[in-house]
Amino acid sequence: MTANNAQADLRRDWLLPNFRWFAFGALRYQFDAFQSWKHRVIVSAGPGYNLLDREKQTLDVRFGPAYTRDFSGDSNNKIEILTALDYTWQPRNRIKITLSNQFYAETWPDAGQFRNLTSAEWTTTILKEPELNLILGVNNEYESDLEPPSKKNNLKYYSTLGRDF
Repeated sequence: MTANNAQADLRRDWLLPNFRWFAFGALRYQFDAFQSWKHRVIVSAGPGYNLLDREKQTLDVRFGPAYTRDFSGDSNNKIEILTALDYTWQPRNRIKITLSNQFYAETWPDAGQFRNLTSAEWTTTILKEPELNLILGVNNEYESDLEPPSKKNNLKYYSTLGRDF
């Protein structure tokens, strides 16, 4: 089956010198022709903490409020709590492996519902100036409140070009 979907993510971390704490803000846009919502926008912000900071490895935890808006025939607004874990390992100069898990617990209007987004990416630098990366990844999204025929687990694999700025 061919999937007709797209996703764009922007995240900004504000690091505090000599502290493991930081602040973040994130925006995600998703389009999926085979989901009941078709278009989705997620905005989140809050504090984060650097659990591990070594030369080739980092482990960060982030948490805070999130707002999700699903666009379809009936628009749907959700207030959620985000808890996220991000691990990065750079075994070589031009290669990076990233594992991430984001857990969204809905607080309004349907408390008790949740979404879990898990991803793994392998990134290699193609160009240094401007920095251009080839990214190969796999993404799984589980949503507890979807009704058939929508699938609660949505596994996707992808390749893309990315630019650090």
